Amino acid sequence: MNDLKDRIVCVDFDGTIAKYDGFKGIGVFGEPIKNVKWAMTKLKEFGATVVVHTCRREIHLVKEYMEEHKIPYDYINFSPRNEKIKASDKKLAADIYIDDRAICFFGEWHKTFLDVMNFKTWEQRAGGKAISSDTL
Repeated sequence: MNDLKDRIVCVDFDGTIAKYDGFKGIGVFGEPIKNVKWAMTKLKEFGATVVVHTCRREIHLVKEYMEEHKIPYDYINFSPRNEKIKASDKKLAADIYIDDRAICFFGEWHKTFLDVMNFKTWEQRAGGKAISSDTL
């Protein structure tokens, strides 16, 4: 298995750490997504710096959520690499991004455009049911 030492993994909050079906109000969060605590623990065990990224402004409440559910992380909306390379804080510098609304770009804009046109979140593809490794 690959070592994640010195790698920064940026993980989206809503829809990736916490269940999300639209904004319900300040401090209203969904339950943790199945196995998120296990996965975040493993990322840290393999040496990754884990950065939680959220568009929510109430960072202190996100921190409380993470601590209440004992989900490990290093930073929220901050990447130590941004300071090192003097980057903007609008996009966090990371080696890997995990997000429920992302499309990976592989250098082919025609395919990427089709991916955008046909995009569905994991919850939409699963009909609201979690996808397990048994179904893959």
